[in-house]
Amino acid sequence: MRKLLLVLLLTMAPMTAKAESKDVVKKMTDEIVSEVVLYNKEDVEDAVREQALLNVVNKYFDVDTIVNYVLRSDVSECTQIELNNFRKVFLMHFAKMWAYRLQLFYGYQFTIKEVDGANGDDLVVTTFDIEESYSNTEFVWRVNSKGKIVDMIVEGVSVVQGYRAEFSEYLKKHEKSVRKLTNKLYKYVKTPREEPFKVL
Repeated sequence: MRKLLLVLLLTMAPMTAKAESKDVVKKMTDEIVSEVVLYNKEDVEDAVREQALLNVVNKYFDVDTIVNYVLRSDVSECTQIELNNFRKVFLMHFAKMWAYRLQLFYGYQFTIKEVDGANGDDLVVTTFDIEESYSNTEFVWRVNSKGKIVDMIVEGVSVVQGYRAEFSEYLKKHEKSVRKLTNKLYKYVKTPREEPFKVL
């Protein structure tokens, strides 16, 4: 009897985790649509949309895990203040870039299609946004065992890995300085927005 109960629990655990991950992504997607995408109006400033996305990120993303991953071991020793500054500016950079991109989906219908399964401790949840009936854009959200999002994959391209690759290249050319990287990102954040398709 105990063995049967254990088997049932082990079988149900992944299903429960998948359901919870799907619920996380559903709630987050609803907030992105209502707070970011639907702000596609000329009378709404970019800063309002960016702050709305920043709020979503702080609520649903495992920011510390993401920051550690994008910096990995390519940095020299840095103070906690420098790391905190980087974290703040990195989030501002992400919000500016993706608030612009996401608002382009105004008028699309977002639906969660499926939970693909496990990838290590991370559960992969696939979301499609659909424009009428002819254009699909696939978003894959990697959700960790804590129920937090650790990556966003758009059309097969990992956003977090993209940051990591560009940061790594920049740091190797600039004495592995987190401060210099932070300053570079900050300059981008403070410049008038154009189509921001390059990280650095």
